[in-house]
Amino acid sequence: MLLKSLLGHSEILDTDGTYGHEINGDLRRAAKLVDVVFTREETNRVEKWVASKKEKP
Repeated sequence: MLLKSLLGHSEILDTDGTYGHEINGDLRRAAKLVDVVFTREETNRVEKWVASKKEKP
């Protein structure tokens, strides 16, 4: 339904068949970017935690 509202739809236009591959590719790219951000944030959090443990005797 969201795809149809974004791209338009008619009885003679196969919206998903015409544009679906592009939308799916965009969703995959967005998912990869989100994974990178969360992985980077988690890595930073762990590195800070490890550093804080090294500072305390």
